[in-house]
Amino acid sequence: MNPSTPSHWLNKWLKRKGLPHITFHELRHTHVSLLVSNDVDIATISKRVGHAKIGTTLNIYSHALKSRDVAVANKLDDMVTSKFSTQLEQRRRQIEGK
Repeated sequence: MNPSTPSHWLNKWLKRKGLPHITFHELRHTHVSLLVSNDVDIATISKRVGHAKIGTTLNIYSHALKSRDVAVANKLDDMVTSKFSTQLEQRRRQIEGK
């Protein structure tokens, strides 16, 4: 098979479906970014894309991981705020004798 045949097939399929052009390499990046954004652990992702070292995956996809870090920080903030608010409400009730 000619090395360009799979790309040619993909381009024809995308065109037939009215989808924008994307390369196989871009599909690979999309695949990893989707896994990262859905909280799949980095070791599984690294294995799935064939990287011998997790560090390779971390280096290449650090942009996607940074956005996950922001989401995790927001979740932590919500948990702490919720816990703190609950404790304050309990303390207020104790003081008021309720």
